[in-house]
Amino acid sequence: MSPLGPARKEWLTCVAGGRAPDTEGLGLEAAGVALEEGGRKIKVDPYGRTTNPKVFAIGDLVNKKALAHKAEEEGVVAVETAAGVETEPVDQDLLVGATFTHPQVASVGLTEAAAKEAGMPIKVGKQKISGEGAGTVYDDKDGLVKLVIDTTYGEVVGAHIVGNRACDMIAELVAVMALEGGYQELSRIVHPHPTVSEAVLDAARAVDSWAIHA
Repeated sequence: MSPLGPARKEWLTCVAGGRAPDTEGLGLEAAGVALEEGGRKIKVDPYGRTTNPKVFAIGDLVNKKALAHKAEEEGVVAVETAAGVETEPVDQDLLVGATFTHPQVASVGLTEAAAKEAGMPIKVGKQKISGEGAGTVYDDKDGLVKLVIDTTYGEVVGAHIVGNRACDMIAELVAVMALEGGYQELSRIVHPHPTVSEAVLDAARAVDSWAIHA
């Protein structure tokens, strides 16, 4: 028995109420740095330049998403731009949403509903991670990979993963989408066995109903 008395269960409640950039007190107006119309975020061009050509802004203060990996890459682009190096803007549509719960949740691109709303002709491929050998090895019984495909050319327009390693697995799909790859190519890329990444392979094959471990 604990010296503080009988053991007891205690429950912790976590409430996420949102967050917002704190731009007050930065002297932005005096510096000639404008905010987005009707908001608190700093107005920038795709390379991080503000309305003051000598001032750059990145991260949670700009654009829509507040993500550490977004801020890091925007920093790279801003520094390259300031140094006069040829660079490419961050593709805001290919930024991964990563939630480090158990299991993890990772998502990039369009959801099935958003793709339909945009009028895209779509197909969906799904694969449970438990269907792969690695699902048993790594005790991933509830994981799922879902791909949203534009059937015009077979392009992957959305990818969504729930699983113990979802936030690592999603990077492969970001690369495919950045290169405008199709699920047809993805379904023929040999993945090492036994790994949870094989669920990505089978999800691509499931688009045409031939997943090996379905």
